[in-house]
Amino acid sequence: MQSLVTAHARAAAAVIALAIALLALAGAAHAVPAQVERGFVAATGGAITPPDVQGAVGDAHVAIMLNGRWAVFDKQSGAPLVSASLADFWSAAGVASPNGPFDPRLLYDASSRRWFATAANAAFLPNQILLAVSNGEDPTGGWTGFAIDADASDQTWADFPMLGVDDEGVYVAVPMYAFADDDQVAAVDVLVVPKLDLVGPAPSVAGGTIFQLLAPSAVGPVPQPVVALDGGGLPLPLVSGVAATPGAISIAHVAGTIDAPSVSPLATIAVDAYEPPPRAAQPGPKAALETSFGDLRSTASVVRRGGSLWAVQGVALGARAAVRWLELDAATGALRQEGVLSDPELHLFFPSIAVNEHEQVVVGMSGSSASTFASAFAAVGERVGEAIEFGPLLLVREGLADYERVRGGRNRWGDYSATVVDPADARTFWTFQEFVAATDVWGVAAAAIRVPEPHAAALALVSALALGALRRVRCAR
Repeated sequence: MQSLVTAHARAAAAVIALAIALLALAGAAHAVPAQVERGFVAATGGAITPPDVQGAVGDAHVAIMLNGRWAVFDKQSGAPLVSASLADFWSAAGVASPNGPFDPRLLYDASSRRWFATAANAAFLPNQILLAVSNGEDPTGGWTGFAIDADASDQTWADFPMLGVDDEGVYVAVPMYAFADDDQVAAVDVLVVPKLDLVGPAPSVAGGTIFQLLAPSAVGPVPQPVVALDGGGLPLPLVSGVAATPGAISIAHVAGTIDAPSVSPLATIAVDAYEPPPRAAQPGPKAALETSFGDLRSTASVVRRGGSLWAVQGVALGARAAVRWLELDAATGALRQEGVLSDPELHLFFPSIAVNEHEQVVVGMSGSSASTFASAFAAVGERVGEAIEFGPLLLVREGLADYERVRGGRNRWGDYSATVVDPADARTFWTFQEFVAATDVWGVAAAAIRVPEPHAAALALVSALALGALRRVRCAR
């Protein structure tokens, strides 16, 4: 009897020792910091400023779309595969005389294995919304493009289009401006196109719906159509920072069915009040960098994952530019949590956000200070209990000089960036950020950021192994 008890005690001690060892192993694995795994300079310079950085990642390709430029790279090596002007991209997609396309947006949709792009054309004139879909999963294999009249009355022009997607549709929201006043949003267009119409053998927008000249008070002044990272369909949120109300976020929805959509009334969500960010200092006597449009719009995609909406904004924190992130309930719009990414010295600006299936979060952004040239940065967060906790800033690409490209009295930077999850690996994020490549020359950094094994997954593995060992002890009895 004594020997049996001793044997059980030894077995139990072994289980405890195994659990401790596994916990230590899991902790050690999780302690490996997020790191920039690989990256390359995707573009430098160009006559057009700011570049308006967009990037997306498929299974085998990395693509960027900027003001004036379109390029595709091999994902593993970074080798260039395609390099063309933005106008050439739209012409090749079948849009006749695209007439100065600008403010591009680019997405890769893993569910359809297609790429989608949008832009506007002919700034300050009666113009069009441009929309294109790749002919397959390879972005070098051709695209089909369309031009949609933005205002049938020709009383306003389209600027700053924003792109969203879910399982059912592709969505573009566009602020519209009066010709005499390009500082105040006069109206908003919302374009809804069934995805099946775009990805079929003969891509078409004929079954789409465009809501023209909606009141900003009804849909938000600069609404971002959500990018649904884990699928789903209507209703699709349209999320807008409210410039006149720093303590609020507004949400409308594309509702109904994809073939007969409607736009639901606006709801207002209370959040902490911040002012728009100040201009960002840089070394030397050149002008500070522009960090916003003077409002609190979400300049980058708002994403939906796991029942939550995730958004970022540039805000003022004291005398510095900082980044506010938000988690909202996707069904109700209620605020779940918010926080601010800041640095004691750096200004942080023009952020973008992505979230993987493990609720690990990466925010990419530019940053500068009186002693730091404008560089590319990222921060990695993870859910710990109910809260998202971020680690220290990662330097993605160091700025190399000072920068000044003044237009309209503003040293323009931005106007937005992109951060995405690699569709082939949930623990790899890609961020596309502007930095200074040489004196007065902007550059675009494309970088893959590898995040640690999720903490929750590591604990689940420990629990499963420990329970298995405990069951073996019980069976031995």
